[in-house]
Amino acid sequence: MRRLFGEGLWVLLGQILVAATALASLKLWAIYLLPEEVGVLGLVVGFASILVGVMVGPVTQAILISYAAHREDRSSSFRTTAGRLVLAQCLIGICLLLIVGFPVAYVTGSAPIMPLLAAGFVAIEARRAFEISLLAAKRRQKEVAWVYGGDSLARFAGLWLALHIMPPTAASAMTGVLFGAFVFFLVSSFLFRQERFALSQRATGGGDPAVRDRIRQMARPLYPSSALASVTEMLNRYLIAVTIGVGAAGIFVVSYGLVKRPYGLLNGVTDFTMRPVMASAIAERDTARIARAKLVWLAVGAGFAILGVILFHFLQDLVVRILLSQEYASAAELLPVIALAVALFNVANIFGGFSLAAGNSRAVLVNNAVGAVSGGVLTVVLCIYFGLPGAAWALVGGYFFQLITAILTSRFRLPNVWRQNLDDGNRP
Repeated sequence: MRRLFGEGLWVLLGQILVAATALASLKLWAIYLLPEEVGVLGLVVGFASILVGVMVGPVTQAILISYAAHREDRSSSFRTTAGRLVLAQCLIGICLLLIVGFPVAYVTGSAPIMPLLAAGFVAIEARRAFEISLLAAKRRQKEVAWVYGGDSLARFAGLWLALHIMPPTAASAMTGVLFGAFVFFLVSSFLFRQERFALSQRATGGGDPAVRDRIRQMARPLYPSSALASVTEMLNRYLIAVTIGVGAAGIFVVSYGLVKRPYGLLNGVTDFTMRPVMASAIAERDTARIARAKLVWLAVGAGFAILGVILFHFLQDLVVRILLSQEYASAAELLPVIALAVALFNVANIFGGFSLAAGNSRAVLVNNAVGAVSGGVLTVVLCIYFGLPGAAWALVGGYFFQLITAILTSRFRLPNVWRQNLDDGNRP
């Protein structure tokens, strides 16, 4: 428990820095960018994020889960093999983005550079996701905090610099973020070059076929659920843009980002701390540790989710006044509703994490499918009749149905999966 507390504290520190820089970035958006520009930025980054979640997310999830059953003395071959899988998936995602992006940019009259910037965003997100998942799987949470915090600071610095020296547009904002992330990549590569050189000397030339097959086997059933999870989170902004305009989508993106960052802080802490612990307990067939990990994960996650709803309800006007600008004043009424929606999502994600750690990816697929379909239908209907407030309540409805489904699938399916994993010893 002492080690678990220390790991969680390091992840928390890193996530606090991520949340702080993200909120500061939203402030820059609100000061320098019109809602229409923020809408464009949100749509482009949203599409890139979907690609990262669909193409790279399952592999990094499999890395996080499968490393516990891997021998420590072969960690170099694990890194080499896993890294090549992530790179291959990333390149596929970039190719798809460019194939779709250039025609869309031409038809919509957007800047031709936007697809290239989105491709760069996919590359840096994939690289960061790989490094963090591998470090978290090794339970090196201090390094996780360093990578998260350093990368976020560099991105914010690049954004600030770009908005001060370039015309304030969605393209210049993305350029600044990419520049900051690239600078951090160079700095971190220099700092870690000795460790990576040593690893490369021990790694096999073509990687480890057993590791590759295991990661692919674990990642394969996660692709549809990752696609649905990404769609559930990002679909709203596109439906809002189609039904009530890009400017409204920009206000929604800012409002959602304002709420999501503090909740994302908690989600990151619990995921990167508890999921490796759960996977390790299952691999070691320790039912007492499994039960204890479930209790801690759920109690902390649900407690902070409820606290967040209360705080956003009472502080909505103050939050908008401090972190946004007058042009985004209408976001205040959206914050408590979006906070309730994200709280429901976080708790649903915990129950999904129980299933995922035990290898029950089918349950996660069902959960995400329910959230995506119900949320999308509600967004279209409620946006037409109630505008932006309707979109916020649609988010609540979608995540409510996802939570109920996650509880049911976890309760009725997970124990059988656990027993199977415990009997098999979770062998690779």
